[in-house]
Amino acid sequence: MAYWIGKPTILLPKVIRDYLSDKFNLIEVNRDVSVITEPSQTFCFYFSERYDNDETLLMLLKICRNLSKSLILFHDASVPDAFLSSELVYAHVDINSPQALKKTSLAVEQLTGDSKSNAGDLRDKVEPHQRRESVDRSLPTESNVITTALDYIEKHFTKNIKESDVAGHCHLSTQYFSRIFHREVGCSFRDHLGNKRLEYAKSLLLSDDNKQISSIAYESGFNDVSYFSRVFKRKVGMSPGTFRNFKGVLKIN
Repeated sequence: MAYWIGKPTILLPKVIRDYLSDKFNLIEVNRDVSVITEPSQTFCFYFSERYDNDETLLMLLKICRNLSKSLILFHDASVPDAFLSSELVYAHVDINSPQALKKTSLAVEQLTGDSKSNAGDLRDKVEPHQRRESVDRSLPTESNVITTALDYIEKHFTKNIKESDVAGHCHLSTQYFSRIFHREVGCSFRDHLGNKRLEYAKSLLLSDDNKQISSIAYESGFNDVSYFSRVFKRKVGMSPGTFRNFKGVLKIN
């Protein structure tokens, strides 16, 4: 297990993300630097934010210095040279460099296979600062992450899925996923999932007059028929049975 701090791994180039996922069980914690203080953790990964003052990185460097921890820093050529040349950074990788995967594998192999005495030799190999180079790929944005999440929900909303399941599918912590989901979609994961299930239940009610309402509830992803009926009436304005009888339109003379 290894902690991943900073921007989510989904924003890494896929080859690097796949390599790290094969090597480690990465736990994404956003900016919670306290995890590196755990005695069992001897190193961590940090993916630097672009163009900020990097207070998180400063805090990590202090912790690494005080507790003799190792830090592998991923960045996009926007991190000041002063950070990259720090003796407290075990290794750093510019994700836009053609050698990014090679530098990542070298850093990981040195860190997990050799002692910290090799840190100086490692820096000589992976730290030369490079300017941003043009590449024929674009990094995923948070909108792309949400698109991935919505696609996953579309395929599994009738099953017993949880927010943590979708967050894991997107390689994000549940807390961080919840925040960006609400910002991008405009509602919580729970509300979005409930609305998907209700719309599906409405389509089943209108398409099959003979199917039992309890069957429709379970088929739509609801585990409790009473809860389904309460939610349906609150959201739609009528019970499932009334909705079916009046074909979704209740006229009052």
